[in-house]
Amino acid sequence: MASLIGFADQQLPALAAWTADFVASFSPLSQSAQIERAHIAAAALLDTFKVLMRDAPVQRRPTSVLALVRAEAQLAGWDNADALLANLIGLLSQTYEATAGMIGNGMIALLRQPEEERARAPDAALLVQAVSRYDPAVHNTRRYAAQPARFGTAHVREGQAILVVLAAANRDPRAAGRVFGFGYGPHACPGHTLACTIAAAALEELMMLAPVWQQGLTWTYRPSLNARVPLFTQT
Repeated sequence: MASLIGFADQQLPALAAWTADFVASFSPLSQSAQIERAHIAAAALLDTFKVLMRDAPVQRRPTSVLALVRAEAQLAGWDNADALLANLIGLLSQTYEATAGMIGNGMIALLRQPEEERARAPDAALLVQAVSRYDPAVHNTRRYAAQPARFGTAHVREGQAILVVLAAANRDPRAAGRVFGFGYGPHACPGHTLACTIAAAALEELMMLAPVWQQGLTWTYRPSLNARVPLFTQT
């Protein structure tokens, strides 16, 4: 993702390390040491993105994500540089957690296949679509009522938080195959197609390496209140 945004290859290890520290602070379960490292990482990411934005015209990469986002922002008359930076950094943080979770949950789906089916590699894009619906990386999100509302028998006060269980909505028969983990309407994730493409490409590579990576592989999940991101170990 950092490469697509426009960063040079030699910058990628540092960006990955800062992003790892940054996202570790998102959970309410984060510890004080993680939050402190996240502050340092956030400042480093902001500084690095500011340099990229300043030097982007010199780099002459008109097809980079940064160039495309800046062009779209100009067309929309949106010139809030800080907000633009925050959204670009969000592409890294979402890739690090949600897209990684989608890849990991796809790996688990492959491992759970019956032995006789493992030799027949599934279509990676269809696998990502199924995993996004039935074992998504993002299970819930929060919204806040702009005004008093009523949902069934529940009365919601203005400003009250609503926990939206996206994973359950995915399994509702009325969903008709729609995936809600990427949001909907004004809250729809602009990186939906890109995330699925990255995940499918990663799973295609892993399926080519099977069964080497599958041997002795076990997993747990990162501590989180809303995400399902597996952590793998190989014995």
